[in-house]
Amino acid sequence: GFRRTGELYCVSVFSPTSVWAGGEGGILYRLNGNVWEMQEVGEQYFFSSIAASSANEAYAIGHVSESAPPVDSSGSFLFRFKDNQWTKVDSIMRTPGASEAQFGLGVYSWNGHLYSFGPNVYEKKSNGWRKLLNADVGQMSQSSENNIVAVGRNAWHYNGVDWKQFSALGFLLGVD
Repeated sequence: GFRRTGELYCVSVFSPTSVWAGGEGGILYRLNGNVWEMQEVGEQYFFSSIAASSANEAYAIGHVSESAPPVDSSGSFLFRFKDNQWTKVDSIMRTPGASEAQFGLGVYSWNGHLYSFGPNVYEKKSNGWRKLLNADVGQMSQSSENNIVAVGRNAWHYNGVDWKQFSALGFLLGVD
């Protein structure tokens, strides 16, 4: 059954019988057919984003914050569900002096492509992440590889060649 242990903050639907959800407490949920399965990943993780890439594969980003004076740190971890288990496949540590993050705070899957966003837009390649857009992005969507829209402080459109900022939408959002 479906047993909640905290608030849910992310959901991804692959089909009417393949749904994923996650949030507080390190637990991810999977609707597999008509049965909800609870999968404990680690209670320290807060899951903010999940993306189903198929009925049997998904990605989720979990966060951990450590308050340990004199240096507070936080980490973001990318998990992959495949072969009926969750595995940690990438991580970012956010501490003073750490190198620039190679993936963002959210994850998005479309037609076999894995993207991450927040604050930038990245695409997962076999040899790591490739930064596609350097901008403050909080969400993205697309209808094809040549029609990607990313929004945050501004709105951006990728036409298959380059990214262009929507200037009118920036005005509507009150952003210069």
